[in-house]
Amino acid sequence: RAGGEVALMDGSEASVRSVRRSFLMGGFGPPDIRCGNDPSVYEDGSFDLIAWNAPFLDGEGVDDRSARVFRPTVDQLRDPLARLIPLLGRGGRLLLPQPDDDGGQRLPEILAELGCRSSVLVMEQFPVLGTVRLYRAWRCPPDERAGLVDPGESLSGASWVLRDR
Repeated sequence: RAGGEVALMDGSEASVRSVRRSFLMGGFGPPDIRCGNDPSVYEDGSFDLIAWNAPFLDGEGVDDRSARVFRPTVDQLRDPLARLIPLLGRGGRLLLPQPDDDGGQRLPEILAELGCRSSVLVMEQFPVLGTVRLYRAWRCPPDERAGLVDPGESLSGASWVLRDR
């Protein structure tokens, strides 16, 4: 309603129908929503913000807790991220939650490998998942090193804030 355009993608046809119905009932009009798990369906887009939930139900558990909720493998994270990151427009940001099964090392390393800087926005504890970090990532400017931003380090470019309008 504030003038932003929203595009959605989900692998479940039932979820697609539910979101479409919610948009229409909320008075937002028909959304740009596509069924699938491959970000290449939006190759024509240049996004300011991409919120992505990694495939939590694939992969292997490493202990009793994570055996109940599998974590994605490195390839299951890297491959879709490698297709999502090019869809970010100038100054675009990627938001994604990730279970903290490795002390917060794997995802920042993958993002750095893909030429991104990242920072942790929120860290929460959940009974089944344990610690989950919400990461923010962006393409690294040519004059900066890729990798996790240290707490207190200034961020490149204009800062951005999500506000309730």
